[in-house]
Amino acid sequence: PRNIGVDAAKIMDTNLVFLNMPGSNGDLAVAYTLESEPDGYTICGINGSQPTTQIFYDHDYVFTEDMAMITANQSYAEALFVKADSGMKTWDDVVEYAKKNGNINIATVGETNDDGLVVWALQDFFDMKITNIGYTKAGERTTALMGGHVELLADSVGNVMQLVQSGDVIPVLYYGDIHYDFAPDVPCFSDLGLNINLYRYRGFGGPTDLADDICEYLYQVFYASQWLPNYQEFEKGEYLNYSQPFTLAPEELKEFVQAFYEEGLAMYEKYYQKS
Repeated sequence: PRNIGVDAAKIMDTNLVFLNMPGSNGDLAVAYTLESEPDGYTICGINGSQPTTQIFYDHDYVFTEDMAMITANQSYAEALFVKADSGMKTWDDVVEYAKKNGNINIATVGETNDDGLVVWALQDFFDMKITNIGYTKAGERTTALMGGHVELLADSVGNVMQLVQSGDVIPVLYYGDIHYDFAPDVPCFSDLGLNINLYRYRGFGGPTDLADDICEYLYQVFYASQWLPNYQEFEKGEYLNYSQPFTLAPEELKEFVQAFYEEGLAMYEKYYQKS
């Protein structure tokens, strides 16, 4: 929000005050926003954590119903990686390994978040057993892969790019339907027929009764801001440009978040109690 907010503030000719609120998954920020006046002066950053926590935890609000959706302007550039000397070079190798050994271990942020939902979707679609081992910090996840504690890593490209460039780690499958230019021959989900909405995203939401015209106005502001040099340079520096273009207008975001929730809930109901 701070990076895209630089030009958004200029466009609106106003100051944007950023409040960092404690609490996991942005729950406190969402609750605070939902209790605010629906005048457009209080909005919050949203991402895949909120529809995910709706699946795993009970709150006083229902995110998919109560949050007014404004826009999603960013999707994470993520992929699945293996150690270069693992003997696996392709996603087919990964699937073969998992089926031959009855399991494959993957390092992620954890099971009860959007990473976990994607892992379950992979397990379901490719009919393979995947054990999800959660690590809070990116460095811990890469260490687990390089140390042989896991065979597979799910992470953002930016967290792993140095190891990719050194040749120590190779990508075997990209999220979504985009190929990355540093290894363009690697397949993505859609190449293999896996079409899901369980992708991390970043955007903005507002109070429940935020008027449609205010949502539309803010969407247009942030849409313009994301294509200006300040934000474009930020994305390139964080390797987030690999997930672009990704922009959702209010109604598109609402549909996307609902689909995210429903698909994630289906995976939760099928796999969570069996884990």
